[in-house]
Amino acid sequence: MHTIRRAAKWNGVVLNESHFIHKKLVNESSNSSQNSCDAKHYGPIDILKHKVIRRWSLNLFIIWIIDSLIFYGLSFQASNMGSNTYLTLAAIAAADIPANVIVTLLMQFFGRKTILFGFSLMAGLSCLSTVFIPKSSFLFTVVAIFGKSNISASYTLMYIYSAEIFPTVVRSTGIGLCQMFSRIGGIIAPHLIELYLYYAVVSNQTEHLKINEFTVVSGILNG
Repeated sequence: MHTIRRAAKWNGVVLNESHFIHKKLVNESSNSSQNSCDAKHYGPIDILKHKVIRRWSLNLFIIWIIDSLIFYGLSFQASNMGSNTYLTLAAIAAADIPANVIVTLLMQFFGRKTILFGFSLMAGLSCLSTVFIPKSSFLFTVVAIFGKSNISASYTLMYIYSAEIFPTVVRSTGIGLCQMFSRIGGIIAPHLIELYLYYAVVSNQTEHLKINEFTVVSGILNG
């Protein structure tokens, strides 16, 4: 109530104090009845019990794995892009800044699912286009950074989207599970790159093609 009064004072709004008194009595009555009952605790198993929530959860888990895999995969590929490794790495890291600003602005006008689908699709197309661009060219690095920017925006928005999908009683548990699955993608990313570098007999552009396949899957799931 103190916070509400401060906000009202800041915005020049006059509050009806009788409304606060009524709310206080209702809350006290509600709290006393809740304390008399044993609170039920919800765990990870409860997320998988309901058919709809289970489908949403599995969808989110897969998207988190893919987004993390692509995010870190493109970051680790910085040493294989551009003539200056340090400059390329700085540009890839800086790409997150405009991505987060843009996704924040877009959320004011469009739905979460639409934005996620759009950014995942653009990231996939960016990775796909690098297959047809000479690796030594400047355009290759620019397109790769653009793809990293898009997947960064998708990765950031997944925190908000996931929190809105899970019911309140299992929200913290659901977000924790999403984070756990995202770490799987982060763990796989460097090993996927090393595996490719060890077995590859063609140019490194194939790596971006493989990443593109994962990105397209993420976009389809978001849609």
